Amino acid sequence: MDPGVIYGKEEKKARKIMSNMDAEPFPYTKEEVNRASEIVMNIDMFINSPREKQCRICGQNKSVFDFRINKQHLDGRDSVCKECRIKQEKEKRMANKAISAKKKVCSCCGKEFPITEFYNKKSSKDGHANICKTCAREKNRVSYVRYIAKKKASQKPIDAKPDLQQDIVALPVDWGKIDDSMLFTQLEKRGYVGQLQLTHIETINIGTSVK
Repeated sequence: MDPGVIYGKEEKKARKIMSNMDAEPFPYTKEEVNRASEIVMNIDMFINSPREKQCRICGQNKSVFDFRINKQHLDGRDSVCKECRIKQEKEKRMANKAISAKKKVCSCCGKEFPITEFYNKKSSKDGHANICKTCAREKNRVSYVRYIAKKKASQKPIDAKPDLQQDIVALPVDWGKIDDSMLFTQLEKRGYVGQLQLTHIETINIGTSVK
């Protein structure tokens, strides 16, 4: 069907919008412009495209309506006619059905499965791996677990928290000989963090003799 018939009155409005793209001020929205551009492009493509097209498979010249719509092509139609495309799809379904009917024995578990239960492998004679998908997934899982364990074992152990009691010098028995620096050093070695205020108390004897 001619796109001009599909769009009807929209074609006249679309061409009016496209012919007034330079108008100031521009009275149309972005959505209206996009819609008009799509309509004009589809109609012009239909008018300028040939009414017949050659099928890539059978080589026959057929009407463009005998080809499916395909926007990836310049003329908007598939390169293979509908009849040949239907045959292709049927042959593909039959081939897949034949492949599914084939069976193969897994070299790992020894069970027989349809060939579709084996991953594709180009280097194999039948194009499929020798172990089934279930065994392959389990094998990959075990390999991953071993890899993680090996990686953890190769990593250097994190240094343990140092013993705060090591290198701590016992405080002298004579408390009167402890100065501020000695006190701060001992507190730091014991892991003390924060602020500390010191208050000095002095004792003065008045009117008495100190022996």
